[in-house]
Amino acid sequence: MPEELSGVYRIIFPSDRSDEDQRRQALDYITDAWIEAVKDGLDPNQIAVAALEASIREMVALRGETYTIDMLARQSGRVEAGECSAHATRQ
Repeated sequence: MPEELSGVYRIIFPSDRSDEDQRRQALDYITDAWIEAVKDGLDPNQIAVAALEASIREMVALRGETYTIDMLARQSGRVEAGECSAHATRQ
C-alpha cells in the first residue's frame, strides 16, 4: 500500500542492496530525469534549484532538521574541496 511522504506517494520496498549501490542507482535515475528535463527545454539552473529544494524537503521529512543541516554542512565542505566540480572523478 502506498505510504505518503512529504506529499509524494511512494511504495517502500525493503532492499538487500548496500547503501552505496542504492545511492549510485538513485543518482542514475536522477541523472536520467535531468537529461530528459533538459531535452524538454528546461533551464539546467532551474532544474538544479528544484532538485535541491525537493531533496532538502525530503531529507527534513526523513531525518529531521538537525541531521539535514549537518548533512548540508558536510556537502558544503565537499564543494569547497572541489569534489563536486565537473572535472572531479566520480567515486
